[in-house]
Amino acid sequence: MSDQSDDNSIKKLSKFDFKENSSISSVRTNSKRRVSQYIVRVPIDHFNRIKATDEVNSLSKETQLFVGLATIHGLLRIYRGHGVYRLLWIFVTITFFTFFLYQLGVLIRQYQQKPTASQVSFILPENGMTFPAVTICKYNSIRQSYVKELNETTNGSFSYELLQYLALSYLEVQLILTASDEFPLQDGEQLFQNFIKRYPNFSINHFFKKAGSLCNETLRYCSFAGREFDCCKYAKPILTDMGLCHRFEFSSADVIYLRSQTNSGVTNGLQIIADSDKNDQAKLLFDSDSDNENVTSFLNLVDHLRVNSKMDVTGLFSQIFDSGFRYFVHSDTEYPSLSTEGITVSPGTRVYSGISPIRVSKFYQNNLNIILNISVFIVTRSTMG
Repeated sequence: MSDQSDDNSIKKLSKFDFKENSSISSVRTNSKRRVSQYIVRVPIDHFNRIKATDEVNSLSKETQLFVGLATIHGLLRIYRGHGVYRLLWIFVTITFFTFFLYQLGVLIRQYQQKPTASQVSFILPENGMTFPAVTICKYNSIRQSYVKELNETTNGSFSYELLQYLALSYLEVQLILTASDEFPLQDGEQLFQNFIKRYPNFSINHFFKKAGSLCNETLRYCSFAGREFDCCKYAKPILTDMGLCHRFEFSSADVIYLRSQTNSGVTNGLQIIADSDKNDQAKLLFDSDSDNENVTSFLNLVDHLRVNSKMDVTGLFSQIFDSGFRYFVHSDTEYPSLSTEGITVSPGTRVYSGISPIRVSKFYQNNLNIILNISVFIVTRSTMG
């Protein structure tokens, strides 16, 4: 009986233990379920695989985009080609790239062996360039000292009206005809005829030659290629539309170095220092009350010529408006027209002029077969300082 009771007690105890263990495990399961509700599961391995795939795809896309935009089509063929075609384009690309490197090396070697230099050479004839003629005129075409002397020697018969009339002598015919509307040319001609009756040796050319600028008082210093020479020995007086001027012609000079210029540059050319002598400038306009009518008439004449004529009237009237010089570079056979051509130089100014010769050849076919060569000198630049 005792054994049976013990067995029963053991069975009861085991049942109790089993119930107790099952209750504990159920409690644990329920707690795990509650905790799992608050835990977020992150698929780390899956994200790593996606990341590796995106990197491969982005690199592939960037490479494909670069090759597609490249101007060397071989890269695109290599990238998209398969099998034999890819090997073919690899061979072509390597071949041309090798040829490019070879050509680049050849060019670099040639550049190093033959350095490049820029050089400007002035080529002149063996005997030098024939120097052109230069004509210089002073704006003071009539000296006041000569007018005063002439008036004293003629006992005052050389009047102011006669001086005005003589000032019109070297104007163009069109200007003289235009001047007849404002200036009494007939009265001036009558004064001139009366004057030459009393002084038969007087003439217009003689007047301007005597009243013009004196060479030794105008041309103070002359040099050619750095060598000083006598200005008045080679300066010839010539009458132009600006009165008496001085003309240099070195082609027939007795000194060899004056005939041609062998070297270029400022110091190898002609240099002249001239004196304008403003104090000895004749007054074509006076301020006295008795001459107001004549002054007004003469000013009206000048204004009338400047307005109604298309030509330059500054010629012999230039000393009214300005002082200084005007020079003109030309060939020996050309007659200068200083009132319409040339370069003006004011007192106290230094001027540098560069010239270039141009030879024009014309062929006239006739029985004699004559070839005419014309030399023209053009002033290419003038710099004042």
